[in-house]
Amino acid sequence: MALKAYKEQTFKATIKFLEDDSTVGATFRMPRPIDYFISPDGNRNLENQKFFANIFKSFDKPVQVEMEDGSILNIDNLAALQELGIPMDISDCLIKWAEKQKQIQDEKDALIKKSKSAGKKKKKAT
Repeated sequence: MALKAYKEQTFKATIKFLEDDSTVGATFRMPRPIDYFISPDGNRNLENQKFFANIFKSFDKPVQVEMEDGSILNIDNLAALQELGIPMDISDCLIKWAEKQKQIQDEKDALIKKSKSAGKKKKKAT
């Protein structure tokens, strides 16, 4: 018997930066159980931010952040932006994640329904 490798499924969402109302596209992969983060103090906002940082793949283009000393950094990961304290709106990520989750569950349910009907065996009363 051969083991099946994890099939990566992705979705795209936009992240809005609250300081200048700019947006940037980002790609995320669907999570595995190891990606979930639970805050020890019950902070749902922190949980959502860490969760999306864990499943983040890439920005469409790097985000430029100006530091206090005037230098500009090209950031290409969401966790680094969170560490710098950049205020952002991730509501689109939540919506797109829920839509993709539902799509995957519907596909899974269709496969299960198909496999159950394939046997065409009826239970007999005894």
